This record gives sequence, structure tokens and C-alpha cells, in this order.
Amino acid sequence: SSSNQVVIIKADVSSSATSSRTIIMSIANTTDVKADGLESQMDIPSGSISGATTGSTLTIAASGSLTVSLNSGSPVAATKGKGNTGVEFAKFDLTAGTGEDIIISSLTVRAYQGSGTGTVASTGDITNMKLMDGDTQLGSTVANPTSGVGAFSANLTVSAGTVKTLTVVADIPTGTSASSLHIDLPGAGTIYEDIVSTGVSSGADITETGSATGKLMTIATPSLVGAMSASPAAATKVVNSTGVTIGRLLLTAGSGEDVKVSTVKVRFDDATTLDGASSANSELRNVRLYDGDTQIGGLVATITDGTADYAQFTGITNLTVTKAQTKAIDIKVDIVSGTTTYYCGIATGDITGSGVVSGTSVTSTGTGYSAALTLAASGTMTATVDSSSPVNANIAVGTNGVTGIEMAKFRFTTQIG
Repeated sequence: SSSNQVVIIKADVSSSATSSRTIIMSIANTTDVKADGLESQMDIPSGSISGATTGSTLTIAASGSLTVSLNSGSPVAATKGKGNTGVEFAKFDLTAGTGEDIIISSLTVRAYQGSGTGTVASTGDITNMKLMDGDTQLGSTVANPTSGVGAFSANLTVSAGTVKTLTVVADIPTGTSASSLHIDLPGAGTIYEDIVSTGVSSGADITETGSATGKLMTIATPSLVGAMSASPAAATKVVNSTGVTIGRLLLTAGSGEDVKVSTVKVRFDDATTLDGASSANSELRNVRLYDGDTQIGGLVATITDGTADYAQFTGITNLTVTKAQTKAIDIKVDIVSGTTTYYCGIATGDITGSGVVSGTSVTSTGTGYSAALTLAASGTMTATVDSSSPVNANIAVGTNGVTGIEMAKFRFTTQIG
């Protein structure tokens, strides 16, 4: 009687099988089939067997995947000074799917000026680019990326279902022309060209997905702004007073880097314009600068005659202003003669220095003048009855008298220090 039977052929695919290879199961010839009749127990002749056939084509393919994204702990937008080394620009997450482990053989990142990918970083804008897996460097340092491109050999395995975080660090040379930089993966490239990865089990090339854009780092040159504090308040001091604080200089460094101050010019005048002739050069002496109790630079014994008169401090080695911070410097003088009212202060360009990291020259901006210091030939003193002085009272002395009676309290006040 007529009937049919379905025979299923199964096999295992080795982990060493090559991706894109094909497997075809077929019955190519009728002689490949041997059969016996169930009742006769006799071989069925090959001529009585028909229907040579070919099964479907099966292709070996990868089961893994790799996705790129920006790590949540990637550096935020910030200001970085020229000359900074080992700057972290971005952290990228590489996530392997659950299908299989992924091995990454190469990875390329790209640096750009400004936002977006319209302007690639010029050669020399960024140097010594490195790709880090924690404390382990992957591939070689790209000393001078051409057009901002950093290509790295990786040989990095990302286990199935896990995330590997890579960090891009680089130096910002003092000669960079960029005002801002960021690093992307893949940027204007394509993710499947900028990452080469393979499934460990399948051996198949992986089609990567995703992208990551690092935050913009503003590149700043060192800067310094000078101003004068409102304190100390206006005062009167007598001749021969020494170490009188006539003003307080405020120095504020920009956010790019610390500034090492090398010269300070302090102007003196009898007007707040600080631009005329006065007798400060003969009535004031021994100008000093102090950071708290520490003297800054040397002593300027004699003020230079000019319009305005000035004290010039040079060769300062112990004054550094921390980036994005303000340092207060007291200006002290000795009074030798006169009854004039004086002011001290600064103009743009009166303070110079350099960036601590970059060595870039810095010239101050900002102006200001102090409160008035009036000179007096002598002080004055006033005597008054103190408010705690005893009130009118009768004192009983008795036959033996009384001792230690408080009769009065007087307060003596000086008007000039």
C-alpha cells in the first residue's frame, strides 16, 4: 500500500565554523537510498526508487551584537587650559548582546573643533591621544592625530551581555588653534567602519550600532583680572606710622589655569583718577605687598615720581593665583611726612605673569582705586566722662574714714591712629 515517512536530519554547528559558509543537505542519486520491502524483506531495486532532491541552503551567521553609547560618567563640558596633559575627553560604553562574546580588533575616534562635526580638529590642535580600558592602554599613543583622527588596535573582548567602558584622553598643546574641542565615536565617520568587531563563537563580522558624542571642552588661555577692594575703609594716619595698609589688591585668575604673577605696579595719587602728579613719592616710603602674613616680592623703598607716582615690583616668585579663584594682596606703606589725602590703585596691564601649566604670558585687565588715606602731622585726644562713671552720691565716712572710693571714670579717645 502507498504511504510516506518524513526523515529529519539534524547536526551540530561547530563554534569554529566560518561565518557565511553554506550547508546543503541533498539526496543526489537514487542509489544513495537503500530500502527493503516490509513484507518481502527483499531489497528494492534502485530503479524502483525515484525523487533525487536537494534541501534548502543554510548559511552560518553571527548571533552577536555590539552597541555604542556615551557613558553616564563621561566628562561634562568644562574649560581646559592650554598645556594641560592627560585630559579626559569622553567615556564610551560598548555593550555586547547576549548572543555571544565580541572581540574588538580596532577602534577609531575623531576630534572636532566647536560643536557638531563640521570642523575637524587641525593637526596639532590635540596631541598624545590614548584609548584606555581602566588603567590599561589599548593600542599605541597617537602622538599627533591627523585631522583629529585617533585609530587604535584593541584586541579587546566584551563578554556577552556585558558593558565595557573605554576612556579617551589626550593633551592640549600650548600651540593649539582650537577654541573648543570634543571627541566622538563615530562622528562624521560610520560606526561599522570605525569599529571592527567579530563574534567569538561565530567568527562573523559584527554590524555595530549606536553612536556617542563627547561634551565640548572650551580651550582657554590664562587670564588675570585686577581690582581694588572697598576695604580697608577711609582712614587718617599720622606721620611716622609704619606698615599702614593703604589698599587691598584683588587678583582673579580665569578658569583656564593657575597664574604665576611676576610683576605688580601700584599707582599713588591725590585723586582717584590715578593719573596726575603728586607728592606721594616724597611723603610715602617702603611699599610692601602681603598675602596674609607673607610678604610678596621685595621692598620698594622709594616710590617713583610720575603721573601717577608708582611702586614697581619685579621678579616676584611667590605669588600664584589659583584658576577661577581670587587672591587678596594688602598694600602697605610707611608715612614720612605731609597732610595730603592719597589713593592707590591699578590700571589695565599693571600686573603681568604666566600660566603655570602653559607658560603663556598674561597681562592683567581691570582697574580700581582704594579708599582715601589722609596724612596728619599729629594725632588728637579727647577726654570725656565714661558712661560707667559713678553717679552723684553721699558717702558716709564715719569716725575712721573710708578707703578705695571710686570717684570718677574718664575715657580718653584718640581721633587719629
